[in-house]
Amino acid sequence: RGWLPWLSACGEQSRLRCAPWVMAADGEALVLTPESMRRWAPSKTFVPRTPPDSAPEARELQWFAGAAMSGTGERAVVSTTDGQLHAIHPAGGYLQALHRNEAFGVRAMTFTHHSASIVYAAGKSIGTRSGTIVQHRLHDNTATRMHSAHGETRVVCVSVCPTRDIFASTDEAGNVMLWHMGACNAVATTRVGSSANLTCFDATGTVFVVAGPDCGVALYSVASFMMGPFKTSAAPAALLRKRVRAAIVPAGSDRGAASAAAAGADSGSAGPASSSARGGGSVEEHDERWTHLACSPDGKILALTTSLGAVHLLNAFDLTILADVPEHTEIPAGAAGAAAGAAGGAEATAGAGPAAATPTVLGRPDGTAMAASAFSPCGSCLVRPTACGRPEAIFLGAFASMEAGKPFDRVDAGKLPRALLGEAAGGSDESRHADPIIGVVMHPTRALVLSFSAKAAALWTPPPIHKSVGTAGKAAGEGGAAATAGAGTAAAAAKPSA
Repeated sequence: RGWLPWLSACGEQSRLRCAPWVMAADGEALVLTPESMRRWAPSKTFVPRTPPDSAPEARELQWFAGAAMSGTGERAVVSTTDGQLHAIHPAGGYLQALHRNEAFGVRAMTFTHHSASIVYAAGKSIGTRSGTIVQHRLHDNTATRMHSAHGETRVVCVSVCPTRDIFASTDEAGNVMLWHMGACNAVATTRVGSSANLTCFDATGTVFVVAGPDCGVALYSVASFMMGPFKTSAAPAALLRKRVRAAIVPAGSDRGAASAAAAGADSGSAGPASSSARGGGSVEEHDERWTHLACSPDGKILALTTSLGAVHLLNAFDLTILADVPEHTEIPAGAAGAAAGAAGGAEATAGAGPAAATPTVLGRPDGTAMAASAFSPCGSCLVRPTACGRPEAIFLGAFASMEAGKPFDRVDAGKLPRALLGEAAGGSDESRHADPIIGVVMHPTRALVLSFSAKAAALWTPPPIHKSVGTAGKAAGEGGAAATAGAGTAAAAAKPSA
């Protein structure tokens, strides 16, 4: 049923260790470490392009809702809640094209095997069908094919197979379907529970994973999909928390809305649905749910991201829990003072970032924008969104000794090194998003992270000084102290431009 071939393929991949480095913009090899990624900074930012004839109310409600990057990394697309597609050149850092797609709307967007083609779920009803999946060609802004087997049930997740021209989709009723790119009808379909599920393929393209609150996590063989899963585990579903008091950041809010709401809740001044002073944020009871599922490049780890920004790491072979990483709840330094004022004198200073007891819901509660994490190309770290405006890298070196088909002990999340991108810049507002980050996407080969919040998208890259330091390091082995002096001169010259 596909178990032994998949296990053999994953075992071969696990023996081919991925080096913990990526390629920098200048072509040099860059090692991903907590120290190096703390120095990353936004090199380019983008804001939603609103049509000139749109009403002011519509502009306030317009959010960035999703992002995707092609397999070659030559193009990235960021979508908005009103159906606009912002095509970005990641390496060049500029906007290539802006496509208006208000007729369909865009949800659960991902690239196909071609950098000019994407597939997504329609955010609006097409006729009487609200569960339509659209294949879209970017170079001429044309919908090439529509898949409508989901009928009137809204599609939640779309995942493309990395090795074949097929993709999987799930809807809110628990239906899971396999599609061929060239056919309008589903190749196979099954029902997994009665609630929304997530899905993704492994690196070999022979197995795909389904995760949901009813079924937990299940592994399916693509060749024998209709025969049911060959491995299931209900343990991860028990990690989802119910009725959590969380800050809700509405559209149009600025930084500090969630923090002020959290501070008000901690001081006792906020009720179950009270509004904060800035941005209209509120603290409400929220049922934590899974919003994104990803498989590591080496096929050993599954990462489940929740609506509060927590990450559950699972063993991809036996589906045991490897680590349960809680959400990052630090209040941004710039928002701490505002939170104190909104809370009526809460103990928060502008220079410190105290830990907030109330987490923040990343994205929109209606599911139009959901939190998403991304593995690095080498699989050495996982980059996730946070409410403080900076992506956080979780380093997975503790799982380097995992082998296919063998059990692995659970790791304390506190022992996994973590680093906030741009943390070396301190409390500077220029090194973070103004709103909680919703999702992140990482370039398949380069040292580049694309993150997006409600009102901005940013490209994070290492500073230019990396090239000077690397060159000086090579020269230091040959020339000694003279190379060190050269590195200091190069760093001083690069500082104003950075």
